[in-house]
Amino acid sequence: MKTNKVKTIRAAESVKLDPDIGTILGQLRARAPLVHCLGNSPAKALMANAVLALGASPAMVADTEEVA
Repeated sequence: MKTNKVKTIRAAESVKLDPDIGTILGQLRARAPLVHCLGNSPAKALMANAVLALGASPAMVADTEEVA
């Protein structure tokens, strides 16, 4: 029987952030764009929270008449 081994990686060790990321996020938050999100029902909350965390506003519109 095989066992799956999980390797733990610390975020600080594995992620190299662009030094301009703070500037880019600041510009995004200043513009506060409305983002049209398309996805299935289980993913909608996750998408909305991610968009909000970035400083934008999510629009979870499914009906084409409401998009405008």
